[in-house]
Amino acid sequence: MVRPGIMLYGMYPTLETTRSVPLTAVLSLRSTVVFIKDVPANTSISYGRTYFTSSRTRIATVPLGYGDGYSRRLSNQTHVLIRGKACPVVGTICMDQLMVDIGEAADVHVGDEVTLIGHDGSEAITAWDIAQKIGTIPYEVFTGVTERVPRVDRIEMPNVYAVIMAGGIGSRFWPRSREKSPKQLLEIISKGTMIQNTVKRISSFIDEKNTLIVTNKIQKPLVAKQLPHIPHENIITEPLGRNTAPCIALAALFIQRLDPEAVMVVLPADHVMQDEAEFRRILNLAIWVAYESGKLITVGIQPTRPETGYGYIQVIDEEDGKNP
Repeated sequence: MVRPGIMLYGMYPTLETTRSVPLTAVLSLRSTVVFIKDVPANTSISYGRTYFTSSRTRIATVPLGYGDGYSRRLSNQTHVLIRGKACPVVGTICMDQLMVDIGEAADVHVGDEVTLIGHDGSEAITAWDIAQKIGTIPYEVFTGVTERVPRVDRIEMPNVYAVIMAGGIGSRFWPRSREKSPKQLLEIISKGTMIQNTVKRISSFIDEKNTLIVTNKIQKPLVAKQLPHIPHENIITEPLGRNTAPCIALAALFIQRLDPEAVMVVLPADHVMQDEAEFRRILNLAIWVAYESGKLITVGIQPTRPETGYGYIQVIDEEDGKNP
């Protein structure tokens, strides 16, 4: 008879236990950034004013607190991982949320994943790390996670490639948009050009080495200059511009040679997203559905007016074949 106990979670019962069996932690505790605020030096954070900022910084709010089983005793005592970097938990942990100092220059956005227990890149926070900070054992950390925290069975993330279509001349935006400086390479709506913002929008879940840009010979040098972190070989030049379908086909052939099992996300370079956190949530969901079903997933928005220059999605009910 074998009684594995906490080994089912991939943990040893004590720090002194001989590591005779290789174990891998199977439980992680994660949340997301829901709000970011710039604060000046000497600003108190959270209830009781237990923490004051030492300099100008940015504070991220994470919707998880002691009501979820994340001990209040960890206030000002621990850190979380965001984009593979350790960020200190500051101020008193609340029932439903906690605050994190992400630093003034950190490239963190609303919607980014926050790891409280688990791995993020080369960094990790274990249940033993948490237990030692509050004078307990991993058993209490694991069993303390309350029922209101959703349990998610996570399978291995598929290899995801993003294809950004950036070869258009932006004729609808003439005269500001020209062939040598189309709208996707201009600052129009916000800081940064439209193509820079498109890459930034997906950077939290699609690596730059897996991001492909499809453009034309004239625009390729400008694209490379604006996106210096994208590998040069990932900027694909169309031999001849023939609109959307051939552009996607060219990128698909490129990705198929690299990884036939990969999921391909196709994005225009000139979208404007008012709610980027919701966009990332929907796109991540679409990636999983595409991966598990092997089907094409189309993401659209409800139109507010007719437009001859764009297509529309007609939803058909599978049971009766009618438009619901």
